[in-house]
Amino acid sequence: MPTISKIPTVIFTHNKEDLDKTKIENEHDVQRMLYSLIRPIFPDARLEVVDDAGYASVRYDIVLDEYGI
Repeated sequence: MPTISKIPTVIFTHNKEDLDKTKIENEHDVQRMLYSLIRPIFPDARLEVVDDAGYASVRYDIVLDEYGI
């Protein structure tokens, strides 16, 4: 896990009008928002990873290889 000193500072610059336009309509919207929050802290995070489980494929929405999750 990154130490506090290595976590980048993120400056939120959106205004209220932009926030009012934000709509969450499905799981993909939530995934994109979560990824945008995770990515500055975990730069190696990846989206939409497909893995072969032997008998079927498995799709992970967000993967952090360094932590095995």
